[in-house]
Amino acid sequence: MTSPVGAPPGKPAYPEDNDKTIRDWAGLPLIGDQNAIDTLNLIKNQLFGDADKVWALGKTWSAYTTLGSEIYTIQEATNNLASDWTGDAKTQFDTFNGNVLTVLGKDQGVMTQMGVALATCAGQVYTTYANAINDMKDCANALVKAAAGAGLSWIPVVGEVLDVAVVDELWNALNSFVTGVETLISQSIAQYGQYKQSAMSFIGQADLFSAIAAPGSKMGSSEFWTPTSPIPGKG
Repeated sequence: MTSPVGAPPGKPAYPEDNDKTIRDWAGLPLIGDQNAIDTLNLIKNQLFGDADKVWALGKTWSAYTTLGSEIYTIQEATNNLASDWTGDAKTQFDTFNGNVLTVLGKDQGVMTQMGVALATCAGQVYTTYANAINDMKDCANALVKAAAGAGLSWIPVVGEVLDVAVVDELWNALNSFVTGVETLISQSIAQYGQYKQSAMSFIGQADLFSAIAAPGSKMGSSEFWTPTSPIPGKG
């Protein structure tokens, strides 16, 4: 079975140069934006997490074929018996196999859906991370632009005075970066909630599966199996 989950999105490389630009400006005493530094640390060390492993697990689950293979095996055995045997035991055998096939079929569907749900959640992490990286780049560019507008091509040293308008522009760039990433994460958390509800419904389906009824008592007794044709050597 081909997995309905394809290859994961590409994970963008972490822009160390943009990180340094933001970190240097945010760390200036006259700026002192610890929120921007904390946001950088969040993106760099925590945001992506193990999304790649979760994606791989989802792909494996969605392509799980063992249950489907067993359905085929049981159905084939049932068909082989159909023309050779009859009687009460055969009837009970058919009923039992029908129950088994029903449960296996549902389980196969749940495995596929759960795999897709996992990969979908992981995909949201990829998207959020990529958008946060873009916000980093935008912030770094805005900082460089603000500095260039003030005739600066360097990070001011301690004690060096900057025009208030320049400081405000730098602050605005850093604040936009922080609030932008906060918004991305909030939106992702809301989306995860929707995914969770969907995934939990799959789990609910699994919990509601009926137990396979025990085989009929006559299945184990040869007297209730009647061959459709005489068995050689018996009669």
